[in-house]
Amino acid sequence: MNLTVGTEMKAYLTSVAPTGVPRVMRETHKYLLPDLAHDGIRLVPVSTSDRPDQEGRISTAYVLEDPVLGFPVRSPEEVDALLLLDSLSAIDFGRILRIRRERVFPVITMVNDLLPLDHPEWFYPDADKKYRVLFQQILHVSDHVVVPSEAVRNDVLALGWDLRSQLQVIPLGSSFVQQPPRFALDDCIRLLYVSTLAPRKGHDQLLDAFDQLVQAGHPVHLTIIGKVGWMVDELIQRIQHHPAAGSALRWIAHADDELVSQIMSESTIAVLPSEGEGFGLFLEEALTSGLIVVATDLPVFQERPYPNVYFCEGSADSIAQTIVKASRVTPVSLEQGQVRTMRDFSAEVGTLIRQVLDLSRPAHS
Repeated sequence: MNLTVGTEMKAYLTSVAPTGVPRVMRETHKYLLPDLAHDGIRLVPVSTSDRPDQEGRISTAYVLEDPVLGFPVRSPEEVDALLLLDSLSAIDFGRILRIRRERVFPVITMVNDLLPLDHPEWFYPDADKKYRVLFQQILHVSDHVVVPSEAVRNDVLALGWDLRSQLQVIPLGSSFVQQPPRFALDDCIRLLYVSTLAPRKGHDQLLDAFDQLVQAGHPVHLTIIGKVGWMVDELIQRIQHHPAAGSALRWIAHADDELVSQIMSESTIAVLPSEGEGFGLFLEEALTSGLIVVATDLPVFQERPYPNVYFCEGSADSIAQTIVKASRVTPVSLEQGQVRTMRDFSAEVGTLIRQVLDLSRPAHS
């Protein structure tokens, strides 16, 4: 077999933060490249757009660790299939469509959620309209659309659109090595939340819960790790001017894996107070780091019936009460492989790639 799969890199190469999609891309490439190589399939970087990089934005050291970046960037015309892990506007869908009109050209696209359509109030004005066009383009050029959860699959089907693409549910997973449970060394409740600061992420409710715990006399520390997203000016002001800022309350805008792992080792409870997620990767990452998890009772979280997870409503009262409950239990030791990993995700993506290449092979014989 002598086939080449291109993975779209344009928006990835101009990323300034190792969170979200860039993180998924790097971890997927790390496992996918050697996996496909066993069958003689090359994974190479591709840019569908000829537009210059945005001025002032450079690749981070985290991004540059991606093994796929060791190869020259190719054009989509030079590859046999295309993998779009980052379905952003930097992708030239017209170019992809022109190639597909000329030959068999399988396209696999990852769609993390439909939240801009379902909850436009969480995003900038007209985000729903722009995302609707983007998603229509994705469906028009893709043979397979990969979604990370049944919840997102249900959201896609609820649109009632005529889908030509096949929907594939392939959950994401942790990139951390499984650790034994973290036991509190003192009476302090040490909370951690890793997420971009954005309206739907529930930071305000978590801060309210933190204040309630402090007022009730509980010794508690809260660390928030996450870059600045959108529409969060008031939230940033609240964090920076909080009476406990810099002591019992910490905000770290950027942290690499080493720092996140260190802070996880000092924490006992991970909190996911989000109001909406397509997956919520921090849940798996926290569990593999040995933490107990307190998460809002979202359908997407309920899909993953792991031990050491305690669900709450989205209110500050419920978050605070569930944190206290979780702080009084002994976490269960998890077996290696019990929690979903990015290796698992990459292996299933690799299987899908092999399937589409089998379909495309006659056209290249």
